[in-house]
Amino acid sequence: LDQEFTVSEDPVQAGLYTLDVDFDDRNLFAMAPSGAEIVVTALSGRTPNAPTRRVESNITLDAVGPTISISMPTNGGIVRGIVPLSITVSDLSGVDVDSVVATIFGKTPFVIDDWNVNGTMYSQEFDTLASNFTDLTQLTINIVASDLVGNESTTEISVKLDNVSP
Repeated sequence: LDQEFTVSEDPVQAGLYTLDVDFDDRNLFAMAPSGAEIVVTALSGRTPNAPTRRVESNITLDAVGPTISISMPTNGGIVRGIVPLSITVSDLSGVDVDSVVATIFGKTPFVIDDWNVNGTMYSQEFDTLASNFTDLTQLTINIVASDLVGNESTTEISVKLDNVSP
């Protein structure tokens, strides 16, 4: 991070030192740091000859939302009937499983928020023969997810809908 900060002793609890760093402060950081970082803390006594203690700590900074990829259906693909929806959602600090929501835009939005989850894989299905999707030729599928520190990501695809018999 290449930044130096000064901390002071907590006025209420002697011996406790805290530091809050705003990683979104563009005066300190050109861009918000993200990923694994090493924080070096050097503690010195109050007298000039007091020993200095140096401590290195590994921390993970997360300034971006989860990575979302939709494996089924494919963007631009043709769907009909029962459609499996399969996505992968991953993040450095973990994914808030309850935040993962798919919205299929038909005549009215159809929401999926009850997933079958296996690690980073999320799966569910929806029925394009439901009245919400009749007379449509295209659907947009939007996925939103947040990580455990509140960063959000969104991705979407469009698929062609073919529920008409030949």
